[in-house]
Amino acid sequence: MTFAATVIRVFIASPSDTADSRSAVETALTRWNARRAESSGQILLPVRYESQAVPTYETETTDGQAVINKQLVEKADIVIGLFGNSLGSATPRSISGTVEEIEEARAKGIKVHVYFSSAPVPQNHLEEAQLLRDYKKNFEGLYGTYVDDGELIDHINLAIDSDVPEFDSSAHPPTPKGRANPIVQHVREPFSKTDGKGKTRNGYRHSLRIENKGTVDAENLQLKFLPYEEGESVDNVMWHELPDEAQTLYAGASFDIRYELHMGSPRKVRYELQWNEGEEPYNRENSVGII
Repeated sequence: MTFAATVIRVFIASPSDTADSRSAVETALTRWNARRAESSGQILLPVRYESQAVPTYETETTDGQAVINKQLVEKADIVIGLFGNSLGSATPRSISGTVEEIEEARAKGIKVHVYFSSAPVPQNHLEEAQLLRDYKKNFEGLYGTYVDDGELIDHINLAIDSDVPEFDSSAHPPTPKGRANPIVQHVREPFSKTDGKGKTRNGYRHSLRIENKGTVDAENLQLKFLPYEEGESVDNVMWHELPDEAQTLYAGASFDIRYELHMGSPRKVRYELQWNEGEEPYNRENSVGII
């Protein structure tokens, strides 16, 4: 049976060495559609330059990258930027086509999420990787890292769950039910303190922030942490004030759970959220990095 839906264009910007990761992101978006499209009235449309850019020769554009910007980037609702071992090829205006796409999207107020691979760099890419490290070092904003495509998909699911509620569906208006959207994300905050010898110590405080980005209260919310991989233990993480009772997380509200890491602490944990919206129960499982 057909249903009306709002289409959200998601442009995947990345150099040619990340073809497999681009495919992994496209698969993640397609799976989101299978789970959520009908209930939300929204569909994610993956957009890739190699399959959707139309060859053209126009007086208004000066090069191929300008064509991609006009056809795909400017029409995107969300841009996901991926980097593996290189920045990619330079353009007349930028150090690489992918960087230009990211900056073009940011300038137009489009949502942008950028992720860098943390996998080992092959010997034949060391010089290119140094240019990428320089760009990453001077990156203005918060970026994510991924060691493999499985971890990348976890990041994409979190980003999409965070973004989608902000796109209203005129074709399928949201109803009071099913619109809570509790999200778990890592927060790292710098701090400074003076020790007994008068020296200043700088460091970071780590927390997991649980935020309801939906428009409806998440009632009877319960949070449970699980090992990310077999054999790991969440007991190696010292949680501060871990909630042991259900609570209501109001729309737009959030709370933080401070934690400290010890030797043997996992770098990621899985979590399970359970909540109610009226009489309707909901749950969500995902993973989040804690380092």
